[in-house]
Amino acid sequence: MSQNISRRTFVEGAGIAGAAAAVSGLVTTAVADEATPAKSWRVAPAVPAEDQISETVDVDVCVIG
Repeated sequence: MSQNISRRTFVEGAGIAGAAAAVSGLVTTAVADEATPAKSWRVAPAVPAEDQISETVDVDVCVIG
């Protein structure tokens, strides 16, 4: 049962497998998005009560990229 697999056949098979995995991921994401509504980054979270805050820290943050 020896089969000769050429590079072209291997690359085609890998491409088909990759495409199938991508489609599967998109379908799974679409189903999950329908089940739970996405939270928008534009909606501010609720402000915690003063008794829930244990510590306040002042920091400098530099984000590059």
